[in-house]
Amino acid sequence: KLKADLKGDKGFGHISRLYAQRARTAPPKLGGRDDWLAYRAAMRKALEDLLGKPLPSRGAAKAAPTLERDGVAIERILVPSEGNILVPVLIVRPAACVGKLPVVISCDDGGKDASLAGTGAGSPVALARGGTFVVLPDVRFVGEVSLRAMAGLTQGLLTFKACCPLAEGDPASFEGAWQRHAMLWGRPLPGMAATDLRSVLDYVSARREADADRITLRARGGVAFGALFAAALDERVAALDIDLGGRCFGKRNAPLVPFVLRHGDVLQWAAVMADRRHT
Repeated sequence: KLKADLKGDKGFGHISRLYAQRARTAPPKLGGRDDWLAYRAAMRKALEDLLGKPLPSRGAAKAAPTLERDGVAIERILVPSEGNILVPVLIVRPAACVGKLPVVISCDDGGKDASLAGTGAGSPVALARGGTFVVLPDVRFVGEVSLRAMAGLTQGLLTFKACCPLAEGDPASFEGAWQRHAMLWGRPLPGMAATDLRSVLDYVSARREADADRITLRARGGVAFGALFAAALDERVAALDIDLGGRCFGKRNAPLVPFVLRHGDVLQWAAVMADRRHT
């Protein structure tokens, strides 16, 4: 262990603090709509670079038989995302659809099946009974495609025990290792989630029952950062409803996205959507 006992030494951590002070961007001063449009274009270009370029999709949607119960239809779909990745999706809608329905795409860290089991006002089944086209995707990395499921450590999409060189007993270390690997790949985890959400938007927009002009994206937990970025890049999201759990990039308690603070924190990325509704 290297150590230098010098008077006034602030440690190696101070190098990071100095860099953050000098590289972090200041909130923009926007004088009007033209300034905001230029800001939005620059932020979107920066975000595409930060999140990395997705691979072309090589898959096709696959559907299981539709189930109906108590006036609600439930569909299980595999929606193609980048490469050969298929996003497991639950669609909950009125069994008898008349016209085009408003859409709510909802995801959280607990996964789609836990969301479907919810009851009461605002639950997927209650929304569907009220005339909403509800979409529950397990985007990377939640539910069926959680990191631990894909590594074969829990029951998930894999039918075999995958080789996992990481320590199985420490979930925090496991998640952290994946985040670091993703940084080296140039595809941070929120970027992969955003890619999957935009693929779900592609699928939903093509459904005859869905009103593509009335799409709300709702997300809770770590996956909400992917939703924030997906909405910033994709104008098909008419309204965004997210709960980040008090986390942001400046506090260093958000999913890792290298160099993100060179361009902005949560509020600056939300400002890209200033012409749409936010919660």
